[in-house]
Amino acid sequence: LEDWTRPGRPKISTLRLLWASVLPDAGALRRVAGIAHIGLTQHRNNEEMITLRCDRGAHILRKLGLGDMAAEAVRGLDEHWDGCGYPERRSGETIPLGSRILAIAQHLDVFASEQGIQKALQVLHERSGRWFDPKLVRVVTRLHRTGALWTWALSSTPEHETRAAALDLAPAQVHRLQASDVDLICEAFADVV
Repeated sequence: LEDWTRPGRPKISTLRLLWASVLPDAGALRRVAGIAHIGLTQHRNNEEMITLRCDRGAHILRKLGLGDMAAEAVRGLDEHWDGCGYPERRSGETIPLGSRILAIAQHLDVFASEQGIQKALQVLHERSGRWFDPKLVRVVTRLHRTGALWTWALSSTPEHETRAAALDLAPAQVHRLQASDVDLICEAFADVV
C-alpha cells in the first residue's frame, strides 16, 4: 500500500510503519540505525527481491504449461510505465499488455480490499503515467463509471455461481489433468515454497 518508489522525504505514514516494524524490541538508536540501513539499501533490496519473484512466477507458469505469453505477463507485473519498475526497467508499450492489465487488476484488488474502491481508484489515478498505462487507467475509469468494473467482484452471487460464471469464460476445448500434470502442479507449489 506504500509507494516505496518515490524518492525524497518519506511520508509520516511510512515512517510510522518503519518505526513499528523495524527492530521493535530494540532501543531507539538501534532502530534508527536499522531504518537508515533500509533506506540506504532499499533500491538494491527491492530490485533483488522483485526480480526473484518475477522470474520465479514466470518459471512456475511455464512449468505448468501456461505458455510464454502468460509467463511474460507475470514476469513483467512489476514493470512501471515510466521505466522505474523491475525486473528489466521496461517502459511504456515495451511492457507486455498482459503485464499492464494484471498490474492494474492487482492494484485494484489490493487497494479495494484494504482501503475501499474509491481509494483504489484515487491511487490508480495518482500513479497513472508513472506505474500504470494511462490508456488502461482511462478504460478502468469508464468501466467503473458504467458499473461494469466491479460486477463480479462485488456480486452477492454465491461463490459456486461466480465460479461457474468464470469457468464459462474458459476456452471451449478443455482437457482432463493427467497424473503427470498433477505432479507438475505439486512441483510448482514446491518451487514457491
